[in-house]
Amino acid sequence: TSVAIEKVQGMIEDASNADEGYSCEVDLKGATLFLDTYIDLDDGDFELTIKNGTIDGQDKTLLFYVCDANTTINLEDVTLVNGNSVVSGDNYGGAFEIDDDHVIIRGKKCIISNCKAKYGGAIYLTSYADDSEISGITFGYNQATEDAGAVYIDGADVTITDCKFMYNSTRDGGGSIYVNDDEAIIAKCQFEGGQTVTGYGKEIYLNDKAIIEQCEFLDSVERDAIKFKSNKYYTSLSNTFAGGNAATASLVSGGSVWIIVAVVVVAAAVCIILVNKNKKGATK
Repeated sequence: TSVAIEKVQGMIEDASNADEGYSCEVDLKGATLFLDTYIDLDDGDFELTIKNGTIDGQDKTLLFYVCDANTTINLEDVTLVNGNSVVSGDNYGGAFEIDDDHVIIRGKKCIISNCKAKYGGAIYLTSYADDSEISGITFGYNQATEDAGAVYIDGADVTITDCKFMYNSTRDGGGSIYVNDDEAIIAKCQFEGGQTVTGYGKEIYLNDKAIIEQCEFLDSVERDAIKFKSNKYYTSLSNTFAGGNAATASLVSGGSVWIIVAVVVVAAAVCIILVNKNKKGATK
């Protein structure tokens, strides 16, 4: 069963353009919303809840563009699938492109899968997206033609918690996550099956400082599950943690830019706190 795009997209966009504090709930009632163009969320602080269905980009469009929104998006029993910003020429984020601060995406039984972009197969956050949060989402089989199979953080302070990253892939850096030129917090997440063609961070690629805590790497990746970069020097944490059990880990450094301050094994998780001595931006 499909849903009339005009009705649903109209409801969402009316909410995003309404007065501050407005909220909107869209119940898809088990149906699929097929998109020919992205849903534009802009010009208004509001809360949007989408539940009980599927949103399908049909492999020809980004799903959501969030700009000037300061928005909370709740996704409950929702699958976002086949978003594609490569074919549209936008290139940033297959499901979401987030271009303003304090955007919160909360998932509950939410899956984002088979989405594609040049940067951030599922989600791309620009440098304006400070204090944004992503939680409770399963990212599966998303793909980037350049960096970040699932989530690209481009110069913003972003927190990712309680997410699963399954078999996402990219050509260059970060099979699941790429952090460029600012701090990220990645906590209580599971990673499995991330891939890169070049081998730079099969799960996470860091171009700046980050806190990674209580995360599980479920498959035994031989090398480069997490990779750190600062200009021409590479520091990599080779080997990884299978099923939450700490395997032998070695730190290979081309310089002294990155320091591992603490590595703490907590129950079935690993806490890694990283500090960058010299904050230097990097280009994609």
